[in-house]
Amino acid sequence: MKRLWFRLFRRDSASTLLDVLSTGDTPSPNPEGTTRQNEIKLGIEPPHVYAYLSRLNPDFGSIGVALEFDCGEGSVSPFDTGGLIKHIEPVNGWDDEKRREALEKYTWASGGIDALLASWPASDWEPYVDGNRPSGKGPHDKLKVAFDLPIWEPANNQWQAWVWELRQPALMPFGRKIERWTCPPQLYQELVALGRTDPSLREAILMLVSRYVPGGVSVLFDACRALP
Repeated sequence: MKRLWFRLFRRDSASTLLDVLSTGDTPSPNPEGTTRQNEIKLGIEPPHVYAYLSRLNPDFGSIGVALEFDCGEGSVSPFDTGGLIKHIEPVNGWDDEKRREALEKYTWASGGIDALLASWPASDWEPYVDGNRPSGKGPHDKLKVAFDLPIWEPANNQWQAWVWELRQPALMPFGRKIERWTCPPQLYQELVALGRTDPSLREAILMLVSRYVPGGVSVLFDACRALP
């Protein structure tokens, strides 16, 4: 699979979906939502938008976009930051101060990710895409960070403990950075119908139609794996 960032989300109407697909996604406006509460505990300011490198989690929504590898400035970390709060052992048992320190040590500007990927996953790209557990105790073994983070060994930890995450403040740009995308069929039909009723939308909708993958987010992932 080529390197792509996957972002999953939800929208209820074709018009709001078109707006997001044409421009980009923004942080959740809900200050009480799980994502924002996790950000507060981890010291992530301001609110961000999140994507995974060549992995996706169907629990995050029925609308998915696969984005170009170079899709704007942001920060990257070699794990799902939300997982540090509840799911990734042993960090989920640490206090907030130590979790914040871990995140700080394992955060880099997204522009330097090529060098990071040369260290992890390097030649293990296909196993990484498959979500396989890497060798070693944690990302400190590969990335030579002076902060031990033993999150690869606990049996309960899954691929979220070794996936690369992209975080962008304010806006994660979509538009022509979308390689492929998908949504539920009824929502797709409503989106196409917008182009019939409003000629000014046709160019944008035709671009999206050419990149649409029917069948849902799992099919989207498989389709992207087949891209040269």
